[in-house]
Amino acid sequence: MKQNRYIAFIAGLLNRYKRKECLGLLVTFLYSGMVYIGPVLSQYIIDDVLFTKEYIRLTKCFGLFFIVLILQPILSYIQSRIFINISERITKDLRNEMYSGIISKRITFFYDNNDGEILSRIINDSRMLSDFVSDVFVVLLKNSLLILCVLVGMMVISVPITLCIGAILIVGIVIIDKLSKENIRLSLERQESLDDVTALISDSATNILSIKIYELQKIARKLFDEKIELNKRKNIRIRNANTLFASLLEAMTVICIMLIYAIGIGYYAKGTLTIGNIVGLILYFQLIVGPIISLLNCNLDFKAIQPIIDRIDEFVQEESEEERNNTSSDEKKEEKNVIAIRNLKFRYDQSEEIFNGLNVDIGLNKISCVVGNSGCGKTTLSYLIMGMLNPDTGQILIDGKDRANSNKKISYVPQNNQLFNVSIKENIRLFDPSISDEQIYEICKKLNIYDDICRLKNGFETIITDKINISGGQAQRILIARALIKEADIIIMDEPTSALDVGNRELIGNALKELVPEYTFVIITHDEQLMENADEVIRIG
Repeated sequence: MKQNRYIAFIAGLLNRYKRKECLGLLVTFLYSGMVYIGPVLSQYIIDDVLFTKEYIRLTKCFGLFFIVLILQPILSYIQSRIFINISERITKDLRNEMYSGIISKRITFFYDNNDGEILSRIINDSRMLSDFVSDVFVVLLKNSLLILCVLVGMMVISVPITLCIGAILIVGIVIIDKLSKENIRLSLERQESLDDVTALISDSATNILSIKIYELQKIARKLFDEKIELNKRKNIRIRNANTLFASLLEAMTVICIMLIYAIGIGYYAKGTLTIGNIVGLILYFQLIVGPIISLLNCNLDFKAIQPIIDRIDEFVQEESEEERNNTSSDEKKEEKNVIAIRNLKFRYDQSEEIFNGLNVDIGLNKISCVVGNSGCGKTTLSYLIMGMLNPDTGQILIDGKDRANSNKKISYVPQNNQLFNVSIKENIRLFDPSISDEQIYEICKKLNIYDDICRLKNGFETIITDKINISGGQAQRILIARALIKEADIIIMDEPTSALDVGNRELIGNALKELVPEYTFVIITHDEQLMENADEVIRIG
């Protein structure tokens, strides 16, 4: 039954590109026809034309034979171009779907999957599947047609020889199929080891400063070598298995050719076969070997691709808004002008419970500081309010309405620097064309960062990278500007002043005070200055 699911998945992908595939099908039919006609013409020339010494007839036959042969690589090239186009479109669409699925996931998904694994799946898995899907169509179609044409041609020449060869090939195929089942497990292990390699590269790039400061280069190299050594061993096992299968096929090929010669010569001696017939059988058999190998490899690839389909399917599945915002629907109380958290319980998977019946009121249109010991769940609470996490039980009401049904917009200022690799201006407006440059400049002046940005060589058009001269405090104020300019009703800030000096902390505090009639600020902080300016301080844990 699981096999049917994989087949349905692949068929669904192929169905999207049926027009291109129909064109490929037409070219494949023409190609198969040329391949079939080649040995027929060869046999005809040897038996009926070659020894007649009719040079005009012989020239015409050789001319036709040349056209048939030259059309084969031309049609093969056209066919390859068509399926390359299909393969690249599948890769693009799969990567889009995986990316779309990933960004729709709950925040806990990113706790369970590191950056390197996500990158590996989007880049590597999508390429492997698209190559297989585009190839499987042409492989199954072209080679099935070729095998059918060749068998018909061989049967026309000699039924007994064809049946004998067919029996040997069937036995060999069954043996290879049984030996190939181990490839499914090995393929999954190989991809997982490749994920580990990608994750380590990503981690090393992210933490390069720590690696250099603490002189961890040797350890990093050792870890990387261990990862690629494991991947190498998995690759060797898979390639050794494939080499064994190829050798078995080669042995079958030799046996079959010997049988064709042996039986064919016997029939020639009896006068039931001609030399042209024997040559035709050999040519046909040589034509059938390639397609059989391709179909066997296709079967091996299908088994190897099954865990890849599972991995892709996990990423492609988007989470609906209903699932994302599925909080407990106990009877709601009318809690006006507050973010009301009632009997909230939450834990991450099987870990220790973070909240066990939490009850908190956070006033709207106020500055509320949320404080508590490290690890008590302050940031988790902010994720719950924003809907990035769902409580196990309990309610979160905003101005008397369930969080999922509230019309209040929420913005977020993270503790770490989450700026995109685009201009400062686009980092603030987040690609929203309705936000004017003047609005950006005005909010940056309030946050005392306008002059700092203008002093940069390209000003607000400066592209954010790790190498430009923006301090942690400046980056933090850009993030605050982003949150403020989106005109959200509630702005949640996670340690917004942690990277600022005393003067800038005071400046940020004053700016928030001025904006408080328009916004609700929920600030996770240890900053005593912010706490002093807050309308309320809420302690949890």
